[in-house]
Amino acid sequence: MADRTPVEIPFSQFEYTVTLGRPMLGLVGKFQDMVAPFMEALAPWGFAFEETEFQLASAKPRDHAVTFQRPSTAPPPQMRVVVRWSSLTVSVDQPDWSGSESIARLCSTALETIVRVANVPVQSQQVSLNMHVQSKTTPRSDLTGVLLTPQARELMDGAIVGQGLILHRENAMILIDNSAAFANGLFVRIQRTFDNAAGIGQIAEILLRDERKLWDVLGLEGEL
Repeated sequence: MADRTPVEIPFSQFEYTVTLGRPMLGLVGKFQDMVAPFMEALAPWGFAFEETEFQLASAKPRDHAVTFQRPSTAPPPQMRVVVRWSSLTVSVDQPDWSGSESIARLCSTALETIVRVANVPVQSQQVSLNMHVQSKTTPRSDLTGVLLTPQARELMDGAIVGQGLILHRENAMILIDNSAAFANGLFVRIQRTFDNAAGIGQIAEILLRDERKLWDVLGLEGEL
């Protein structure tokens, strides 16, 4: 579309977090009972036991974590599954919607595994997408100018070099700001919370819809 601004996403990260209804007290002192089932479940994605990190020495249980990872030599995207006493987080660096099926299966598999191993209920699910969006042709302040009301333009003085947005909705939030990491880039965070009944496929559809809506509002063009 000629009236849209071409952009690239130099870096992005997807996170899927499950909050458990109660801590996994049945696994206190025997995290090894969780490791073997997870390694078996995550094997199709190339997770390696040698890459697993154990952080169990802290005096505070909230800081304990077991992180499952793929080798650094594995083809992208980089993936991690972090298990804590009360939560599970799946993170993927540089996700691509062409690989969304694999990522969705990874999230489903991790969720099914922790529920089976820990025998605890799921309280909620949260998904977030953090991304840096960069234009090579248009100043970022022009891209986000549509977000600034005439009343906001009266605040303070001097040239406007950037503007952003934090919008909170029920069980959802979006943040748009200047990127500190990439020249002429925007940092965007899209976050939604779901109850325990929402399926991974439904969550993915809503996230894709949110991203497309962002592209439409800012008039952007490029691969999601």
